[in-house]
Amino acid sequence: GKGYSLFEAAQVLERVRTSSKMDASVYRTMQAVYLIKHNGQCPNLAETAFLRLADAALKNPVILNSEKRQEEWLNLAGNMHAAAGNTETARSFIEQAHTINPNSSGYLVSLIELAIRERRKKLAQDYLFRLEALDTGWDDVTTRQLNNFRTRVEELH
Repeated sequence: GKGYSLFEAAQVLERVRTSSKMDASVYRTMQAVYLIKHNGQCPNLAETAFLRLADAALKNPVILNSEKRQEEWLNLAGNMHAAAGNTETARSFIEQAHTINPNSSGYLVSLIELAIRERRKKLAQDYLFRLEALDTGWDDVTTRQLNNFRTRVEELH
């Protein structure tokens, strides 16, 4: 994909912050910018800019009027905060996204990863139990992934 300069990323942040109309292209652009930053291809892009963006976007009325958009932005904000090491805030955002879409195994996977990172065994077990209880046909979570989670959670003390 295309690399974004700090200037281009700042323009996107400002567009999102001031936009009264949030379209999918802005969201995808933001995701791309974030992924580039997260992969270290644009290391001078301040993490705080993304966190401010996430918080601002979640107050945008256009996003608030759409559950799907809210869910996407809550998840993106959660991932941004997780990458910045703000695990409690990350968990809060991802749990809100999961509340909107309780059948999403992806959110539970993210929550399990956060709990494992924090070495919170009971919390990780609770999320794992909820993941196992989802009847999604396991399209996006394989048996191998589940077993890997079980092992990693059991190893926590």
